[in-house]
Amino acid sequence: MSAVLAYGQGALLSHLSALALHGLRPDNRRLVDVTVPRPSTRPRPGVRAHVSTALTASDEALVDGIACTAAARSVLDSAATLGVKGTQRVVEQAEILRVFDLQEFGELLRRTPGHRGGTVLHEVLHGLREPDWTDNDYEAAVLALVRTTGLSEPICQASMVLGGEP
Repeated sequence: MSAVLAYGQGALLSHLSALALHGLRPDNRRLVDVTVPRPSTRPRPGVRAHVSTALTASDEALVDGIACTAAARSVLDSAATLGVKGTQRVVEQAEILRVFDLQEFGELLRRTPGHRGGTVLHEVLHGLREPDWTDNDYEAAVLALVRTTGLSEPICQASMVLGGEP
């Protein structure tokens, strides 16, 4: 919140920092991403400022009292950094948390031609399927490895019955 307030009116927590605030991906960096509507002449330590004059009201959200980019915009802004696999994981988490709206993502991509994350996000959305329901990146990597071997598809996060109790 202090990073957003330091940049004043119109500043939003964004990119990887906003993904963490939305609960879509952890972010343990010391750096905070903030998007501002105009260039700032004063850099702030520990803050990476991104300038965007094209944000609309649908790109903005308020989470825990912090002004930030909406979930879909945060995914788009982070897609180039995360790459296809990382963006797939974030989109799966958005589906699990029930904050994924394909129509919203499509509208966002139409509205932001040439965005550097657009190509990655478009590829991820084009290949959408049911989420894997893995708890972490290690489980997702093992699942991806199993799929390349031709082994039977495992059931993710299945309940186990031990001693008659689920």
